[in-house]
Amino acid sequence: MKAVIIGSGIAGLMTANLLHRKNWEISIFDKRKILETMGLGFLIRSESIELINNMREEGAEKLPSTSIRQYNLFNEEEQQLKSVPLEDWNSIKREDIIKLLHRGLPLENITEGVSFSHFITESGKAIAAVFEDGTVEYGDLFIGADGSNSAVRSQILKPVPFLDNEVMEVVCVVRNEGLQISKDVFTKFKMKDIGLSFGYVPLTEGEFIWFMQYDQHYFKREFSKTKGDFKGFCAKIAEHFPQKVRNIIDQSDFSNAYLWKTKDFNLLPYFGKHNIVLVGDAAHLTLPFTSSGVNFAITDALLLVDLLEKHNDFKLLNKDYYEQRAEEVAKTIELGRILKNQFLNNDYQKNEDLILPLMSK
Repeated sequence: MKAVIIGSGIAGLMTANLLHRKNWEISIFDKRKILETMGLGFLIRSESIELINNMREEGAEKLPSTSIRQYNLFNEEEQQLKSVPLEDWNSIKREDIIKLLHRGLPLENITEGVSFSHFITESGKAIAAVFEDGTVEYGDLFIGADGSNSAVRSQILKPVPFLDNEVMEVVCVVRNEGLQISKDVFTKFKMKDIGLSFGYVPLTEGEFIWFMQYDQHYFKREFSKTKGDFKGFCAKIAEHFPQKVRNIIDQSDFSNAYLWKTKDFNLLPYFGKHNIVLVGDAAHLTLPFTSSGVNFAITDALLLVDLLEKHNDFKLLNKDYYEQRAEEVAKTIELGRILKNQFLNNDYQKNEDLILPLMSK
C-alpha cells in the first residue's frame, strides 16, 4: 500500500514515520523546504514527546526538552492573579522535532518546493495527486497535512470560513543572558483593562521563548516590517509591563520573531472522504491559547495509523477516525474561544474564575 502525504509539518512527518514503520510505501510533498521553515517552540505533553522519541534512529539521543511545573499569572503591577502546578507539560523547540522525524524517513521519498493542485479521481476515489509543476503521484491513500490553509481540505469540503479572532501574537526566542528566568515556570503578565499579555517559557539551557498577544483593534500596527520597527512597536505596547518584560524585549534581536493573526474554524463535518484523510491543522484549527496544535497532530497520526490496521474500508476508517477525535476537538475549539473572550474582555469576576490557558489532559 502506498500513502501520498501532502504537507511535511509535524502531523505529516509523524504520520509518514508511523506508516514507514508499518512497511507502507510513502511519498511526501511540500511547497516549502522542510528544514528551512522549522519555526520556534511551544508547550507539549510528555506523552507526545515520548511518541516522537519512539521514531528516532537506534542510538540517537532523545529530544531535548524542559519540564514546566508551574504556571504563574500576574498583572502589570506584578500582583499575582493565579498560580497553578502543572503536570506533564514541557517546552521544546520545533526544529528539534522536525529534524528527528525527517531523519527517520527515506530522503528519496520527499519532494520539496512543489504545491498541490488537485486530485485525479476514478469512481469517486482519488487515484493520484497532481502538483503545480506537473508532477503526478499515484497512491492508495492520500493524507492532507498541509496546515490551516489546506488545499487538500478545499478539495473535499466547501471553503471553510475562518473566524476573525482579533488577536495578534508575536513569538520570539532569545538567549537567557543576564535575565533571571525560572527554569521550570510558565510566566505570564496580563494587563487588567485591555487585551494585552506577555509570557515566557524556558526552552533549552540558556534559551527561552516569549510571546506577546494583543488586541489588534486596540493596538494598531502601522509600521514597516523592518527588524528595528517591529522591536520598537513591541517595546511601545509593553511600556507598562514590569522592567523584566521590557528587558526581555530589549535583548531580543527579532531576527527570528514571528507575527501572526490567530484564527480558527468550526468543527468540520468530517475529517476524510473516500481515500483522502486530513490530519493536524488541516483537519482542525484551534486558537493558540490552548497549546493544542502539536499534541493534536501527534494524536491524529497515531490514531489514523492504528485504524488503518483495523479497517480495510476507507469509509469505515473515516467514520471511526472522526468519531474518536471530534468530541475532544470541539471542546478544545470552545476552550480557545472562552480564553480569547476572557483575554479581550476581562471576562471574569475574580481571580478564581481565570481559566488556565492550556488544553485539558
